[in-house]
Amino acid sequence: MDNRTRLDPTVQAVIGVLAVIDADELLDRLDAYRWTGRPGYSHKAMWRAIIAKYLLRLRHTRDLIARLKDSRRLRRACGFRDTVPHESTFSRFFDRLAQHQDLVDEAFACVTDCINAALMEFKDDGGLPAECPPPGRAVAIDSSDIPAYANSRRHQPIDADAAWGYRTPKNGVPGGSSKGELFFGYKLHALCDAYYGHPLAWSILPANVNDSPQLPPLMDRLADQHPYLPTRFLMGDKGYDGLSNYRYLDERRNVGGERVLSVILMRYTDRNGLYSSHGRPFCLGKREMEYVRTDRGKGHLFRCPDGGCSLLTESPWLGPCQQEHHENWQGDRLRKVGRLPRGSPRWHLLYNLRPSVERLFSSLKRTRMMGECRYLGIAKTRLHVSLSMLAYSATMLVRLLKGDTRRMRSMALDFYRAAA
Repeated sequence: MDNRTRLDPTVQAVIGVLAVIDADELLDRLDAYRWTGRPGYSHKAMWRAIIAKYLLRLRHTRDLIARLKDSRRLRRACGFRDTVPHESTFSRFFDRLAQHQDLVDEAFACVTDCINAALMEFKDDGGLPAECPPPGRAVAIDSSDIPAYANSRRHQPIDADAAWGYRTPKNGVPGGSSKGELFFGYKLHALCDAYYGHPLAWSILPANVNDSPQLPPLMDRLADQHPYLPTRFLMGDKGYDGLSNYRYLDERRNVGGERVLSVILMRYTDRNGLYSSHGRPFCLGKREMEYVRTDRGKGHLFRCPDGGCSLLTESPWLGPCQQEHHENWQGDRLRKVGRLPRGSPRWHLLYNLRPSVERLFSSLKRTRMMGECRYLGIAKTRLHVSLSMLAYSATMLVRLLKGDTRRMRSMALDFYRAAA
């Protein structure tokens, strides 16, 4: 490594990330357009510059142009010579990219496949602890707000595709509503690997669309794009607590023929007082029973808590409280009790993996500008989010290819600092 390379590790990192993104089919489609005037800039150079914008966290196109003008090495890395495209040229190229969203999604799916393959290789070679699950074994689902780049205070907002919706308050105060605070824009609905933290499948919808119905389409998309993943567990918060989702997951089978088990937090709606919010039945003395085990053919075995209940002292003439009780998961008990019992330690250990999707959203917004959309319309917003996720996943892939599994989710562009 010569001295010139050592002077600019950031550009070297950008080159490394660009090298792992396979967008040949997209570039072939773009090159098929006929020129109506003099030949313009290379589509490959424009594509690489757009990706570099997300890698370098440049909010505006003019910031990218200024960076290209200042850095000769960055221009060469993207494929430009001494001249840099105008801002309008980048705008037209972005419009054309939005017309080929399917090919951008294929590039993202290809990078995800490479991440999964690298993780499996590390696991088989002993580079990961033996207790680490294979990629895609446990997935988490959630949604995140994408504010629209529009003036929502007008009587007719500029972005006709955006809508009003609720999000988790930024300051922790609901802002006068039990649902959260209002915002104008879109929502990102995503599935990520709950253990390794990389995105697997996602969709963009207006902010007023409910979260719960998005679970089946996302699971179908995951199966279509990555059918080899042995998905066994799905974690979600109360927003996905619907009997239809439990039944949908209960009927699904992964590539190994296993049933997909739901690990979804339940909204407490049992007004009859038969079950607790943890899916455990109450005994006759109105005490929450403890989960013991699951018996084949009978269901989950629950036992009256140690020391008994109030019936032993207040109403001894009624006889002892029922000590043990089996609960199956038929009908609506599939939601309340669950095929994987809510009261079991395993359920809680799995649910503790659910915040990985929230950490993914936070990292995408902080390091890859996902929450700083500067485009109008759902088509361009979808492209903006896909490019942010593509840059994130490609950075993670470079980490894995360098053997740095410990820092594979670190998005700092310093891959070459140790070698330099």
